[in-house]
Amino acid sequence: MDAIEGRLCFAGLARFVFGLAIGFFLKAFRNPRAALSAHLNAVQSGTFLMVLGLVWPHLSVWPQVATLLSHAVWISFCALEAGMVLGACARSAEGEAKHPAGHVRLGAAALQGVGAVVMLVAVGALLGRGGGSRPAPST
Repeated sequence: MDAIEGRLCFAGLARFVFGLAIGFFLKAFRNPRAALSAHLNAVQSGTFLMVLGLVWPHLSVWPQVATLLSHAVWISFCALEAGMVLGACARSAEGEAKHPAGHVRLGAAALQGVGAVVMLVAVGALLGRGGGSRPAPST
């Protein structure tokens, strides 16, 4: 297993285990419904990262951008998850229509937005490159 594949698999496993821990402590969060979303996101994105690490050798990714692209994928998933956990730590929006959004919720939304945009660009670049035959090794 190469460094990129190992990094993606490790990041996925860490995210998966983190998601299981969030699921165990759902009721401890100020907003359990948002915590449930964070739990599901962590478990599903962790599974995706592990699968991506396993299929990475079969993707036709240019070697010059492979490291940058792999970092962009797992870091964007981290930013998205951090925003979701931060949002779960904030008060729920139910019944707070007369109160403006707090700094915590705004920060959570910013993290989620940045993470989602970077994730879409990085995964889109992987899909744009397409799968198929692996490039011939250079001698």
